[in-house]
Amino acid sequence: MVEVTVKEGAQTGKVLDAAIQRVADAAQRNNIGILVTDLGPEHFIIRAHPVVPAGFVRSPATIKATSNE
Repeated sequence: MVEVTVKEGAQTGKVLDAAIQRVADAAQRNNIGILVTDLGPEHFIIRAHPVVPAGFVRSPATIKATSNE
């Protein structure tokens, strides 16, 4: 699990990409995907999670949306 706080909004994508890369090895080893949780303004938790299919990166909102289809 990686927790990040972004100081400059313009850097959000770059910071999240780096955090996802840090978690990717654990996700691949366990054959699960990566869950990104938005905790508030520019504050995120990124973790390998079994609710996300292997090879995917999702947020709770996208998981809910895809499960309702």
